[in-house]
Amino acid sequence: MKNVFDDDLMGRFIHYSTIILSTVLVLYSLGTLIFSGLYSYIYVPWNGRAIIHSISLFSLSLSFLVYYLMLGYLYPLARAIICLAMTTWSIQMYDFVWSLFSQAVRGSGFSLPALIAVIFLTFLLERFDNKHGIFRFSPTWTCRRIAMLVLYAVFVLSFKGLIDTGFFQAMALYDIGAGPDPNVGNIFWLIGKFMVFWLFLPLTDRRDYKVSLRLDPRVLVW
Repeated sequence: MKNVFDDDLMGRFIHYSTIILSTVLVLYSLGTLIFSGLYSYIYVPWNGRAIIHSISLFSLSLSFLVYYLMLGYLYPLARAIICLAMTTWSIQMYDFVWSLFSQAVRGSGFSLPALIAVIFLTFLLERFDNKHGIFRFSPTWTCRRIAMLVLYAVFVLSFKGLIDTGFFQAMALYDIGAGPDPNVGNIFWLIGKFMVFWLFLPLTDRRDYKVSLRLDPRVLVW
C-alpha cells in the first residue's frame, strides 16, 4: 500500500515553510524600511555586519511570495526552486546591468561572474518553462507585453538617472574612501533596486486550477 502521508507531509512542509519564511522576510524588511529609512541595510544580529539593502530584501521576498502564489498549479518543491531561480536571476541581472554602466561611465566595474550567472539562470528558467510552462508567450497577451515593456523601460531608465546624477563618479570616490555613499538619497537607485525583482511579473503564467500540496522530487527531470 502506498504511503501517501510522507509525500503529503513533505509537500505541506515545503509549502507552508516557504510561505511563512518569505512573509517573515517581507514584514521584517518592511519594518526596517519604515523605522530605519529607505536606504537602510539589513544587519546580521550576531556581528552587526550589513549584508543587504532593506529595499532589496523587501522587493526580493515580496516578489518571491507573489510568484510562488501565482504558480499554484505546480507542486511546492518545483514552485520554490523556480521562484528562487527567478529572484536570483534578478539579483544577478541588476549586478550585471550596474556593471555595464559602471564600465561605460568610469571605465571599471564590469562583472563577468554576474554575466555568467545571468546566462546560466536564463538557461535554467528556459528549461523549467519547457517542462512546467511557467511563462506565457502567446500572441494574445498584448496587455502583458505592454506591462513588460514598461517595467523594463523603467528599470533601464533608472540607470540613466544614475548617470545624470553623477552616481558612478561618486561611487568611484566612495570606493577609495573619499566621498559619501552615493546610494543614499538617490531615488533612481531605489527605483532600480525595487523594479528588477518584478521583471518576470507580466510573463508569469496563472491558471485556474491548483495542485495538491504533495512532494514531487522530479522537478529537475527534463
